[in-house]
Order: sequence, then C-alpha cells, then structure tokens
Amino acid sequence: MLLFNSAAAQTHVFSVHNAPALLVAGGLAGAETIALMVYNGTSYQAAKDIAGAASVCSTTFTNIALSAPGDYRLDKGITAGAVSVTLTQNG
Repeated sequence: MLLFNSAAAQTHVFSVHNAPALLVAGGLAGAETIALMVYNGTSYQAAKDIAGAASVCSTTFTNIALSAPGDYRLDKGITAGAVSVTLTQNG
C-alpha cells in the first residue's frame, strides 16, 4: 500500500494490524531521512530498533521492519525529489 509519494514535507499517520510489516522508502537522496514514530497511548515518540537507535529511513537504510501492531507516524521534511513510502503487512 502506498502511504505517500511527494517531495513536500509529510506527516503521515497509519496503523499496522497484521504484523510483521515492512516499510520501504524510495527516492531519498543525500542526508534526507524519514523518522518513524510510534504512539504510546498519549503521544508519538521515536520508534527504536532492537539496539535502541531511532528507526529512520535514509539512503543507506531504506527498509524498516515493524514487528508489532500499533499506530505509527512518519515524519519527512522537504526533499529534493519525490519520495515514496510503501507499507506491506502480513496477510
């Protein structure tokens, strides 16, 4: 499922119902990134990987695996070209 395809700044909220799921970002260049946030019941906070680092899509890390159902948010600043993000859920 395509979440967005845009060069404009984006804040996109989505839910994962069937984990595991995979986010894939295409079109990022240079230092451009997309931050993944997770809803903790009262607010969104930075999602962390197994090592405790922030989960961020970049030119070198274009995929993020989501192992749990929940509500998530992607935060992307303005990019030089269109960036697309897709979500594939299990089932």
